[in-house]
Amino acid sequence: MSTILVKRGPQDGITNLVLQPGEFALAKDTGNLYIGTDTGKIHLNPPGGTSDVAVKLQTPREFSISGDGTAAAVTFDGTQNVGLTLQLAAMSGLSAGTYTKVTVDTKGRVTAGTILTIEDLPSIPYSKITGGPTKVSEFTNDSGYQTEAQVAAKVAALVSSAPETLDTLQELAEALGNDPDFATTITEQIAGKEPKLSTAQGKGSITDADTLAMLDSAESNATKTITWAQVKTALETYFNTLYNNYVHPTYAGAASGLYKITVDTTGHVSGVEAVEKDDITALGIPAQDTVYTLPAATDSVRGGVKVGNGLNISGDVLSVGDIDGGTF
Repeated sequence: MSTILVKRGPQDGITNLVLQPGEFALAKDTGNLYIGTDTGKIHLNPPGGTSDVAVKLQTPREFSISGDGTAAAVTFDGTQNVGLTLQLAAMSGLSAGTYTKVTVDTKGRVTAGTILTIEDLPSIPYSKITGGPTKVSEFTNDSGYQTEAQVAAKVAALVSSAPETLDTLQELAEALGNDPDFATTITEQIAGKEPKLSTAQGKGSITDADTLAMLDSAESNATKTITWAQVKTALETYFNTLYNNYVHPTYAGAASGLYKITVDTTGHVSGVEAVEKDDITALGIPAQDTVYTLPAATDSVRGGVKVGNGLNISGDVLSVGDIDGGTF
């Protein structure tokens, strides 16, 4: 009996294999069987083989989506395209609507929505706001604001009654209530009431009655005035604690002469009195002239001068003899 063998080899050799029309080839390691055609080769899928091209699945399958989005199951057997309609899952407790503030989770899904309140807004400089009101007259009582006339009346009463108490613009703003542009409103009211120091006229000298502006730290830095006389008194009191207040005593003068003196407890001569003769004799000095008589001259005494050992007098000549240093 004759045996017919087909071309055979490994699966990875099939790709470059050229078959004649009607010629067979077998991939021994996979069991795939191929046959040549006029245009190339096709894979005949024998039982137990691995199909590399299929028109229809033997067992149809279904595609579906679940989780954050859902899609109904669609059967797929390979004969047509599959189209899935995705439906996003609804968030619990969230209704459809327009929100100005939202909360999202880590997947970017909106999980909550609310409307912004005034407390949510950060502080914004008025210079950055466009299209807003620029005059008090643009507001009405219906919107919760005072009219320009009401604000102007408040300012006029405040400035005329006590302009010196307007320490800051904040204090003025509180007096105006809720006027959003009070600076424009009060310009005419305060003109000339509070002249600026930078434009004030200079003065050549200062007098005790002149006043200076100051902030009272004991009363929350309220603006007050103080006279130059008060400043000088305060400075004198302060500097007296820093320097010696010594005042040299004064006594009656005396002409040049011999005096007995009196000294006070600070060591100063507080009094003088001319020296009298009695003051001198009281010291043991004789009241009359005193004559002293020299002793009679001898070999060892001459003219009241006593000559000791080593000195000799002969006539009117004084000579030096031997001088002995002595023993010990």
